[in-house]
Parts: sequence; C-alpha cells; structure tokens
Amino acid sequence: PQEPDRKAHAHGPSVEGASERRLFLAGAPERGRAQLLADDVEHATRVLRLGPGDRLVGLDGRGRSWRCTVAAIERRAVLLEGAELVAEAPEPGTDAADDPAITLHVALPRPGPAEELLDRAVQLGVTRFVPLVTERSGPHARELSPGKRERYERILRTALKQSGRLWCPELA
Repeated sequence: PQEPDRKAHAHGPSVEGASERRLFLAGAPERGRAQLLADDVEHATRVLRLGPGDRLVGLDGRGRSWRCTVAAIERRAVLLEGAELVAEAPEPGTDAADDPAITLHVALPRPGPAEELLDRAVQLGVTRFVPLVTERSGPHARELSPGKRERYERILRTALKQSGRLWCPELA
C-alpha cells in the first residue's frame, strides 16, 4: 500500500479505498495511545465490527488525523495504540488554508429536513451554522434544546467523517 499523504491540506489524508474508517477520538493521542469518542464506540464495535489489530483513522475535529490500531475493546471503550499523525490541516478561512470559511445563516426547517440540510451543507464545505429565528419560524426552530443540539452536533461529526474534511463545523 502507498504511504498516506502527509502534506497538510483541508480534506485530510488521501483515502486508500472503502476500508478507510474515520472515527472521532476522545482526545489527542498521548504517547501513541488514544481512545474513541463515546459516540463512535458502538458504531466501531457493532456496525464496523472492529477488533484488536484493526486499523482506523482517528479524528480530533480540529484539523488533525492519526492512523491508529485497535489495541483492546472494553465494555464502553475502544482503546487505540500506535497513533501516528498522518494529516494536519489549517483552519478553513486562515491564510494558510486552501478552503474558505463558509458561514450559513439559516432558518432551520423541521427536524428531519434540518438534519439533511446540516449533513449536505457540511459535505459541501460549510464551516459554521448560525440558526436564524424569523417571524414565521415554528416552535421547533425557536430554541435548540440540549438534546437537539447534541443530535445536530452528532450529525455534523458524521458528515465530517464522510466528507474527508478535518475541521468540524461550528453550530452557533
């Protein structure tokens, strides 16, 4: 296999095929060790069926990614080792970045279409969402409850993994 592209660019490491698994880390690796974000543990173990020895790309959502190997699976954690930095991208919109910072001000539709809007917009490169409350906004769009905010942020992370980008969009 070819070595991953170490050049810093906004879209992350070159994808080596469908086997490239991109999951979020709970924090930056320390001494080559890390663990998955709690939201990705179930997906890694039940959907992807990862086990010790499997490889993945860990993301921090702040412009960096690491190639990691699953060391152990615990009840509520996936422990990783051998974390090697493979890509680092400047924040979109900064002088060093290829991609611009794109802010979308939008009156959010009902939850289903809003989730689709967030997903598609992230894949197109939106870096910040500012929900607008308009005169005709329904009750669903007047205030983001903690549960809805958490759901939308999870959708943003999932779309980021699919898009190949390294910077997680902000939900204002």
